[in-house]
Amino acid sequence: MAGTVVDAVMATAAGATTGVNTGTPRAGGNLTVGIGSDVASMNGFCGALGKMDTAGFCVANAVYDPLFVSKSLPGGTATWSPMLALSATPDSKYLNWTITLRQGVKFHDGTDFTADDVVGNFTAAYNNATVGQAIKPLIKSCTKVSTYVVKYTMVNPWTTFPLHLAEQQIAYMAAPSTLAGGTPVGTGPFSYRNWTYNQQSNWDKNTNYWRKDAAGRSLPYLGSITFKVLVDPQGRYTDLKNGSIDMMVNTDGSVIADMRSHGSGNIGNHGATFVDDQGAARDPSNNLLICNTTGKNFLGQAGAVNSSGQWDTSLKSVIADPNIRLACAYAINRPALFSALDNGVGSISDGVYRPSSKYYPKGGSGYPAFNQTKARAAVAAWKKKNGNKTPSFVIDTVSGSSYQDTAFGLIQGMLSAVGITVTQRKQNQDALINAKIFKTYDCSTWSQFGGLDPSLNAVWFWAGGFVNFSNLNDKAVQTAMLDAMKSPAGSTAQKTDWAKVDTLFAKDLPYLWLDITVTSWAANNNVQNWAYATDANNTPCFNPDGGSTFWSQIWVTA
Repeated sequence: MAGTVVDAVMATAAGATTGVNTGTPRAGGNLTVGIGSDVASMNGFCGALGKMDTAGFCVANAVYDPLFVSKSLPGGTATWSPMLALSATPDSKYLNWTITLRQGVKFHDGTDFTADDVVGNFTAAYNNATVGQAIKPLIKSCTKVSTYVVKYTMVNPWTTFPLHLAEQQIAYMAAPSTLAGGTPVGTGPFSYRNWTYNQQSNWDKNTNYWRKDAAGRSLPYLGSITFKVLVDPQGRYTDLKNGSIDMMVNTDGSVIADMRSHGSGNIGNHGATFVDDQGAARDPSNNLLICNTTGKNFLGQAGAVNSSGQWDTSLKSVIADPNIRLACAYAINRPALFSALDNGVGSISDGVYRPSSKYYPKGGSGYPAFNQTKARAAVAAWKKKNGNKTPSFVIDTVSGSSYQDTAFGLIQGMLSAVGITVTQRKQNQDALINAKIFKTYDCSTWSQFGGLDPSLNAVWFWAGGFVNFSNLNDKAVQTAMLDAMKSPAGSTAQKTDWAKVDTLFAKDLPYLWLDITVTSWAANNNVQNWAYATDANNTPCFNPDGGSTFWSQIWVTA
């Protein structure tokens, strides 16, 4: 499952200065990267069939190649650039997209990459009991036209579909052996060595990688790469400063503020440089609370989380009531949270898009502002209908994150002040995600959405869709999305319809917005060329892209 994390100073790769080195690349060496979570198992990391959060995408870019990569054009319109695929051509109605593939590419096991593999990855994902539910509302089929040509058929017209083959999990191509349950085998720059779950994974250079740099040198430069799971963001930062890791991704406001105070090139024992993406071309991701708006699990069984942390069909959900969600929106003092948690990094969120976005509604999103009086009135209305009981529900958080523990404590106090009781359920990242997939939750901390094109979020909002984790079923949202997806990229109609989605969310309140996520990448001074990457034509692409980056053109000094 896509889990983007972004708001946004990283420009496109062409504009990034930190981490770019024009010297001669050095071959060999190992890079150790600190990430915040791990996939649950090998089955969660198998190309288009996997279930990956942001950290999963980070690792995936080492192992698998996408069909396309993305870039941002002047004015902020996104487009796609070649990788495993060379071109994408629509029919006149944008219902069928013909994709021409690159020839001469091999998987790590020596087998050829062809149209059969694209169809195989799509079919495995489409037929999967969970992943397929994310695909079926949007894409009808993927069929082989010839050995190096495939055709994707949409359910509805979609003018920007190829960005889905650059930015989403369906873009990653795994070998048949991986789809059958084997270890990860892709066409990417690094191949599998070993993996200790929730600790680290190790990957060796793919000596037969198909890509070369602009000077004709074989990629990747690195001899190996290690991804080390460090859940706590402060601990990850400490490991970077003392040299236990070479590079990290971090979204913690206090960490980013500290790096800014030192200045790039002056952090820790090894003079780490950094970039963050506040102001990037893509719209940000958001930190938010996601709500189960129906109080039903994926089988449609009504219930709620009980005191033992289990889904209990004998209970009635509190957060499913619109009055309680409205009370929460009024009760949560977002400016106070931002001040306490983020050290001035990022900004307060009131919807899917930041105010500077071309998709932001004119006049604002209409999301409720902090107002304890109105919050208490909404609680009173609920209590009057429910025997004067105290409304209570459970909020899921990620285990091992001091940031989320602090955030929960603050939110708990704000809700208590208006008469709402909440308790915390700490979960590992995979369990937290699965609770959203199977809808066995009341409310949860979450970070998602954003991206170079709003249609990348459509699957998460789709009425009746399996990965519409909030269970919201608003026909007006659905209509606005369908209208936006058939409109030309960058058109007034596209902007207006995506803005409408934002204003509808401010009324339905499936998401209690908190703040805009700023993602920071930092690397010690032995790491070169890390804030730069190119497409297969060796022209700059968008990188780092939120919480993931490309690894083939990074090198380390001796």
